[in-house]
Amino acid sequence: MRATWLRIGLLAGILIPAGVSAQTAGLAACVIDEAPWGRKTDGSGIYPEVMDRLTRETGLAIRVEITPLPRTLHDVEAGHCQFTITSWTESRADRVVRGTVFAELDYGLLVGVNSRIAGPEDLADKTIAWSRGLLIGEPYDTDTRFTKYLVDGYEQAMTMTEAGRVDAAVGSMVTLEALTGIHGTASRFGQRVVLTRVPLVLQLSRGFAGSPEAAQIIRAIEVMRESGISSEIIARHFARLA
Repeated sequence: MRATWLRIGLLAGILIPAGVSAQTAGLAACVIDEAPWGRKTDGSGIYPEVMDRLTRETGLAIRVEITPLPRTLHDVEAGHCQFTITSWTESRADRVVRGTVFAELDYGLLVGVNSRIAGPEDLADKTIAWSRGLLIGEPYDTDTRFTKYLVDGYEQAMTMTEAGRVDAAVGSMVTLEALTGIHGTASRFGQRVVLTRVPLVLQLSRGFAGSPEAAQIIRAIEVMRESGISSEIIARHFARLA
């Protein structure tokens, strides 16, 4: 990237370096609205911090769009946002372009205190609170042994489990467990069951993938992962919730 700054960008006050097109000068990243990923009470979050770092590392102006989980992938596929970072399964390959891995997390179940699920073998005939748009990979995404009770996010999944209306909530273990700490509800949950390890992956719209700017973002995320910065950011934000 040349050092000479040529013009003021489409977003007021943001300088855009030479070589960045007007079309991609104001990029949008859709990020999920679950705390602490997309937002917290002070307005910060894991992904907003990541996007700020990407802006500083690449010189690209990146606007954060806080988006409900069920809509995030749709908005990237439709081109309303150029990219997101979220859980990846191969079933998404016909909708968006897979970029690089940002981090990996355990996904699984927090089981209600009155339910009995010790492992995947116990899922038959159970009802699981499952956030709309959540994918954790096979065989669980299409498993017909249990009933998916579709909810609008982790908070609702946890509330349903606490009330005994479902047997467990599914999702990122670190997020589910953080929510029990935030709300002081750990005593209402029993078994912790890890089902799989899921990569959080940069996912790009087809119109943006292959551009020079996409390549810059991919490389910057690779550096963050390889240097341990991505894991440090995740750990730090969850520590603040403890």
